[in-house]
Amino acid sequence: MARNYKNEIEYIPVGNTVRKVSSYEAYPDRRKSRPREVHPVEQARPKRRRRSAGRVSYLLFTLLAFIGVAFVLIWYVSLQSEITATQKNIASLESRLNTLTQENDEALRRAESSIDLEEVRRIATEELGMKYATEGQTITYTTPDNNDYVTQYSDIPMSGANP
Repeated sequence: MARNYKNEIEYIPVGNTVRKVSSYEAYPDRRKSRPREVHPVEQARPKRRRRSAGRVSYLLFTLLAFIGVAFVLIWYVSLQSEITATQKNIASLESRLNTLTQENDEALRRAESSIDLEEVRRIATEELGMKYATEGQTITYTTPDNNDYVTQYSDIPMSGANP
């Protein structure tokens, strides 16, 4: 018998052929230390349990991911609808502003065109007896804070007046 130390398989010559013998068959004393052979069905059961546990965890992960994506999509769609509603509201308010501005401009033009300044001057001078101010009747007053608008609550002091 020839022994191959690399693979620990012996070859037994039988006639003109050589038969391979495993190390367990060649050395019967090793059979005692050899682990018990497990039937393939028994061996597959723990794998199935591991596989089914892996499938359940994968299923739960996929389900949670799907629920998360669904919530994000629902939130996104609600934001889009709010934006659309806000844009429509802004457009209607802008339209109302334009309409009110046009109505105000038209009312101002009607008021300005209905006033005849020559008629106002004629009524003031002839019917009401008003006269133009003479040179000594006008007093110029300078405000300390340079406002264009002055409200008179008391008499204007003559020291701030420029004749």
